[in-house]
Amino acid sequence: MKHAQILGMEPSSICILADVLQEIGLADHLDIFLNIELDQELVTPVATFPNTVHPPESRPDANSGVIFGPSGPRNKAAIYRYYTQHAGLTEKHYLTIKHPTSYVATRSHLAPGVLIEPLVTISSQTHIGFGVTIKRSCSIGHHNLIGDYTDLNPGVVTSGRVVIGRGCIIGSGAVIKNGVQIGENTFIGMGSVVTKDVPPHSIAFGNPCTVMRTNDIWSI
Repeated sequence: MKHAQILGMEPSSICILADVLQEIGLADHLDIFLNIELDQELVTPVATFPNTVHPPESRPDANSGVIFGPSGPRNKAAIYRYYTQHAGLTEKHYLTIKHPTSYVATRSHLAPGVLIEPLVTISSQTHIGFGVTIKRSCSIGHHNLIGDYTDLNPGVVTSGRVVIGRGCIIGSGAVIKNGVQIGENTFIGMGSVVTKDVPPHSIAFGNPCTVMRTNDIWSI
């Protein structure tokens, strides 16, 4: 049995991660290490999978790679800080996971800790930062720069030369025009059409996408 070390748990999204890891042949058992106490159980109404949940005082094996369990910039940044402090883990310990149905151009770059779900396309000369989560069926254009810890939800489309800052969440089905820059710690609502730059620390949505208020929910 192949084991994978998962840091943190989000009861729903970790099930998606389990399928991806099994489908690429990396693991069929998850060792889940908690950074905080949780009384929630995995959401598995259809089928279960082998797993062991380790309490917060447990430490992963620093000689083996680790994987972020949850999505969300706040969650991933908090997990990284916790295991850096308590287990000495650095970015180099985090595995990058790509589903075999996804395409990444030869001359694009994936930092450690990236998760790419099925049917994603990443075009040429694009840099994907540390801890980025790219969910199913996203299409990422050429010469993009995606900042650390950012989440791209299902069906996001970016054109060429798009810059998305650190710690952003881009909602499902959002479309981002060529050359647009989105500042750090920004939330773009689902289905938005982003035709102009969005400043940092914003909550914005709509067609065309409009800043509605300041994001005071998270800042990493």
